[in-house]
Amino acid sequence: MKVHRIELPTPFPVGPVNAYLIEGDPLTLVDAGPKTPEVQAALEAGIGATGRRIEDIRRVILTHGHVDHFGNAMWVTGRSGAELFAHPADGPKFAGERWVAENLGKHFTLAGMPPTFLDAFIDRMRAIRALVEYAFETLGAELVRAHASAENAPSIRVAEKVGMRLIERVEYREGDEVWHGVRYEVRR
Repeated sequence: MKVHRIELPTPFPVGPVNAYLIEGDPLTLVDAGPKTPEVQAALEAGIGATGRRIEDIRRVILTHGHVDHFGNAMWVTGRSGAELFAHPADGPKFAGERWVAENLGKHFTLAGMPPTFLDAFIDRMRAIRALVEYAFETLGAELVRAHASAENAPSIRVAEKVGMRLIERVEYREGDEVWHGVRYEVRR
């Protein structure tokens, strides 16, 4: 059995992460990196260097529920039809809910926010995730775009939690009024 290490870039301070392609029956990918076009290109190139393609993968194993390890998992399984393996306790993390509850909940509490704020935040995250899934799966959209005020931190966090990436910062002027905004996108 041969194991190939594939280094994947991340947009996070942690720097690059590793995925591993394990030759054998079935061809197995361990971790898939975060879901960005750069990572997808690096993953395709790394797998291609072994003479294989993403479509050849039959099993994906996720080591743990951090987005820099599981973000591309659905992209890989969608292209390959691979079976996905992960610890059941990480399911809420893969959905984005456990991370929000455990991490943002602590920060919201320390910031003096009422517990209802966290509940409303999770509800909004679920709603936008459902909207993104509807756009891709039902409408066949290739791209979902969101605009928000640059000062609207909760909306920006929700966009990031559903896999959207910052594309640009914008400034709109109308007379003496100035509005600073951001544009986020996620591709199928």
